[in-house]
Amino acid sequence: MQAVRASLTDLGYKTGLYGTRNVCLHAAESMEISNFFVANMSYGWSGNLGFPMPKNWCFNQFVEYTTGSGVDIDQDASSGRDSGTKKFESTGGVTADEALKYILGNTNLQIGGKYVQTFGPFKATWLATNEVADKSSSNIVTISNNELPEADLTAILETKYKLPDWIGHLTVDGIGKWGISEKIKKGNFELEIGDSKDGEFSFKLKYYVYQVEKGSLSETLTIEIDVTFNKSDFDNWPTYDPAESFGITLSMPM
Repeated sequence: MQAVRASLTDLGYKTGLYGTRNVCLHAAESMEISNFFVANMSYGWSGNLGFPMPKNWCFNQFVEYTTGSGVDIDQDASSGRDSGTKKFESTGGVTADEALKYILGNTNLQIGGKYVQTFGPFKATWLATNEVADKSSSNIVTISNNELPEADLTAILETKYKLPDWIGHLTVDGIGKWGISEKIKKGNFELEIGDSKDGEFSFKLKYYVYQVEKGSLSETLTIEIDVTFNKSDFDNWPTYDPAESFGITLSMPM
């Protein structure tokens, strides 16, 4: 529930909840959710046995009956806390396509598509999707005011992946030279490192974009970059700087 609430909040929505009394009480206490549609109809659910109604209930589903035409209808009570909505208006906002072009510039990458780039030993596969971030992941850090928290990212590399300090700083430096986070006002960043196999290594970078300089997004946008390289390829590039090459690979025009 925490992950769902966090994702909805990032997209500008207020979270409500439908569930038993116990579920609603737990959400009110631990997640500060204040609008509830209580599934109070079934006394067979353990979540309703012995638990009081949540104080902030909006609707109470307490009985179901069948009409003469055979249609089952729930009878619900309203506390008056939620008056409902008579009409819906677009909030405008920035579309995923607009945000993608703003972040990557003059790009051929489209939502649902992919693009492959290589420089030196690095191969980068770019993807743009509408994937929603898994906020429960231990690999996620928060982008705030166009800044990526380098200390948090380095800590993930050193503690979870047990990378030496110099490799962790090299990776963070390469990501920093890319500069995408500088165009994301609010979002998340996720880094996954794959297992090495036959000398080949892989990184997966995901940027979940919620807000850019122009405004909040009206839909989800995730930019994913899968980076692979083989240790043996480094022998053919003796004079280049790895962090610089990584940065160039990610910043090459598409």
